Amino acid sequence: MESYKLNENQKKVYTYRKHLFFIAKIIPFVAVLSIIFVIFSVVYINNILVTILFSIVTIEMIFMHFFYKRFTSMKLLVDETGIHFRNVQKHVDIAYQDIQKVSSKRLSSFGGWITVISNTEEKITLTIAMKDMGDFIRRLHDYLLMNDREDLANNP
Repeated sequence: MESYKLNENQKKVYTYRKHLFFIAKIIPFVAVLSIIFVIFSVVYINNILVTILFSIVTIEMIFMHFFYKRFTSMKLLVDETGIHFRNVQKHVDIAYQDIQKVSSKRLSSFGGWITVISNTEEKITLTIAMKDMGDFIRRLHDYLLMNDREDLANNP
């Protein structure tokens, strides 16, 4: 499998996402500390403003944890397979001209609905609605390899 080379702009984005990955690792600890401070403020401080403040921080940290975890894990799974997509949440850019026959129906083997939203000569942008983006990328990679499209599977 050929290595996937990043240009300068993609390197900046990748570095940014790598920092987000470390933030995602720290957020759960901050959330746990916030919960402890909420309990501490209720029991010992008896100040409603402090309690509300720490409650808001706790809720925010929990939501951020799930968002960043999803975002960064998708990016890492894409790096493993070598298939790159720009908007990790919704869009996949693949230089594959036969994708229309794949996208015209629901593919239970891919685990989700695929809809073509933009078609140009060089690439087709797909919208994917599914639970596990990484699983889709792995299955699409296998599909390309099985259909003798190894050039596209390894070098989008």
